[in-house]
Amino acid sequence: MVKTYVDSLRQTRQRLSALLSEAGDGDDPNGFVATYRTLVSELDDIVTFLEPCDHESEPRFIKAYESALEDTGDPNFDADIAEAIADLQREACEAITFLEGVGHIARNTDIFLKGQRENQNALLVSHNSLRDNLLQHKVEAEAALIDNASILDMLNHDIAISEDRIKRLNESHCLLIMVTSSHRIDRTLLRV
Repeated sequence: MVKTYVDSLRQTRQRLSALLSEAGDGDDPNGFVATYRTLVSELDDIVTFLEPCDHESEPRFIKAYESALEDTGDPNFDADIAEAIADLQREACEAITFLEGVGHIARNTDIFLKGQRENQNALLVSHNSLRDNLLQHKVEAEAALIDNASILDMLNHDIAISEDRIKRLNESHCLLIMVTSSHRIDRTLLRV
């Protein structure tokens, strides 16, 4: 009976240790890893205690069993030990299941975040390219605005010159009309 428990506890301890080594020494805000490290330590203690009793027929085991039986005085001592070891085994199995689940979640989260990082990198490259294009368009638009302002200044200057010419032409035209009218009057007077 003890050999079965020792082998089972040893396997559980090895599996739990492997999972804990995968967990590393990172953050443990809820204290799960520390609790399971304590459980591994307790499993080590129990395995160390039970290992000399591998063979129930060995005199050391019989003597230790009889001594423990006398100390407790409990006739159900054997059943109590079996129940305590079974409880410990169950807790260790629950710890293994929990840590396997945490490991699975951590791996999937890492895969998800790696995918997110790749998408973020692609979006960042796209965003930077778009920003560069927009900056280029801004520079081109500013240059076009400067050119347009220069053209508008030239057009305003040409309009001012044209308005001045029109004004002078109107004045010349009025003067010509006056001269022509005056000339007609003079001719009319000369005829008379």
